[in-house]
Amino acid sequence: MRRDLRVIRDELHCDAVRITGGVQDRLELTARFAVEAGLEVWYSPFTDGLDRDGLMAFVLDGAERAERLRQIGASVVYLTGSEIAMVTDGFLPGRDLAERMALFTELMRIREAVPAARAAVRDFLAEAVPTVRERFAGPVGYRVAGQCSALQGGGGDPRWEGAKPEQCSKPDGSAARCTDVRH
Repeated sequence: MRRDLRVIRDELHCDAVRITGGVQDRLELTARFAVEAGLEVWYSPFTDGLDRDGLMAFVLDGAERAERLRQIGASVVYLTGSEIAMVTDGFLPGRDLAERMALFTELMRIREAVPAARAAVRDFLAEAVPTVRERFAGPVGYRVAGQCSALQGGGGDPRWEGAKPEQCSKPDGSAARCTDVRH
């Protein structure tokens, strides 16, 4: 993994990397390797099959881990999730990811389900973000459909609103070139 991160930095000329995964220890270790390589870390927990309470616990644990990296001087952005309506039980109809994905083939059912799912995600983030901010003092965002957005209030950076990760600006206003690393 260390070699891969050096390639990302030296050959792809990226200065930031989004680290995503569903195993906290591996996510944190990979993020540490990215920091050692001199990359800004976009710490992005990604889960499948958790319920809302499990997701909350996972996101808060990730925020604490990301803050530990930030405390040693790393540049870290914490993403509170990605596509959580699709991968988390209870946001969209369906017992598992496969059933929720099948929903998208039924236009009328998905039209009915999406407003409630959006509301559920907003409610989740409204509860999660203040608690994340108690644990993580850096920029906080959310990733959906290949885009990242700052979550406003208490440190969200509006320059990231609707920007694609490859085009996101860092806090100093300079462009961050990003790539994704899945561990």
